[in-house]
Amino acid sequence: MTAAGRSRCTAQDITERRQAEDQIRLLANFDSLTGLPNRRFFRDQLAATVERARATGSMVAVLFIDIDRFKQTNDTLGHDMGDQLLREVAKRLNHTLRGSDTVARSDVAETSAATQVNTGRAPTHSVARLGGDEFIVLLTDITGADDVARVAERLLEAIRQPIHCGAQELFVTASIGVSLHPNHGDDVDSLIRMADIAMYVVKDAGRNGWQLFDDAMNAATAQRWRLETSLHRALERNELVLHYQPKVDAETGAIVGAEALMRWQRDGELVPPAQFIAVAEESGLIVPITEWAIDEVCRRLLGWTEAGMQPVPVSINISSRHIQRASLVEPVQRALATSGLSAGLLELELTETVLMQNIEAALPLLQALKRLGVSISIDDFGTGYSSLSYLKRLPIDTLKIDRSFVRELESSDDNAAIVTAIIAMGRSLNLRVVAEGVETRYQMHRLHEQGCRLMQGWLFAKAVDADAFLELLRVRSTGSDWRHGAATDTAVIGARALGLPEAA
Repeated sequence: MTAAGRSRCTAQDITERRQAEDQIRLLANFDSLTGLPNRRFFRDQLAATVERARATGSMVAVLFIDIDRFKQTNDTLGHDMGDQLLREVAKRLNHTLRGSDTVARSDVAETSAATQVNTGRAPTHSVARLGGDEFIVLLTDITGADDVARVAERLLEAIRQPIHCGAQELFVTASIGVSLHPNHGDDVDSLIRMADIAMYVVKDAGRNGWQLFDDAMNAATAQRWRLETSLHRALERNELVLHYQPKVDAETGAIVGAEALMRWQRDGELVPPAQFIAVAEESGLIVPITEWAIDEVCRRLLGWTEAGMQPVPVSINISSRHIQRASLVEPVQRALATSGLSAGLLELELTETVLMQNIEAALPLLQALKRLGVSISIDDFGTGYSSLSYLKRLPIDTLKIDRSFVRELESSDDNAAIVTAIIAMGRSLNLRVVAEGVETRYQMHRLHEQGCRLMQGWLFAKAVDADAFLELLRVRSTGSDWRHGAATDTAVIGARALGLPEAA
């Protein structure tokens, strides 16, 4: 080979080696799905930007962006559709930012980005993907929160626009948390963590918005973390208990069923469900907690049977987590097999909102559960998108009228009309209808006049522990008027109050 040939080969080898090195750097620093900088590159970028801000006394903002209900979209429509959605969101974040908002626009090509990594110049990307459905934006040289507000609102509006993924038109929203340097932190970890905390405040407030971090959030987050840690241990320590609220036939006063309601006995006191159910949902702990509840209900029903009582069906609330994971069949099957209980005594309740958000994923799950013989109930009915068309598709047994309609029966003709329509809908589909949240005699009379006789609420009985509920069943089985028994501090009203003939 001539000297010229060797020179050309050497040059080619060096070129190929550099291209390979560039590719490696690109893969190490950029997200392969969206082409945006990844977590590692963004942290380096933020560290350099904070260092410059310290020297110049300027302000920097970090915007932590999370796509609302992305997991639901991913689980329902598939990962390919989820990937398309993420790519489109990345593109919109990129194009919505103005050059004056940020260090620089990140609309350079990947090859150009690789060159920047090589040269060691200040990074120019302002949008990054941290992973999953989480994105992050860096704003520099801002004068205050007003500048951030304008950018955050533009980003939210861009994400809200319809997204076309193949034949599907998707509508998504985002939650954005914001932290500022130097106000909320002077290092990379603090700024990202504070923005993350603020983002979760937006989630808790209903999503689809933005929030600037403040110090009060730190205390709330610390309390939430302690609560979640304690909840992890609650199952191990047998601190969770179920209370049972009777479902009553208002004409006869007979207990025809019960709803199992979760309680947490922590340090000798009952923690209100409102304080821990949301934490259990968000952390995923609701899955093992619900599976424990199914086992516990089956165990209690078996115990009541062995005590000589005629048990009544007991319902358990099921969260969206089980719909998304579609893992409920096996726990139910196992609990029924272990207890030897009749499947008809177990009822699973899903809220209408959860059902409608996951209807395609829910349908095969509900069908599988029905094949086991359990009953299916739709809770909070009337608050979602009630229609005969979807009800006819679902293997359900019971509709529960949401307490908000029952509560306003006396003051709202519209709510009375909705209740009438739900009862008629249930009758046309041969479904049981239960009114929940019944607290006054007027509500009971009005519901009965409209054709609903199965009711649940404080007018009849509050939720009581398992032993007290067994006593209710025992008193009823003796033929005594359990409605005035000591097992509950709330008088229960039946045929006499309705002015109907009492059962023999």
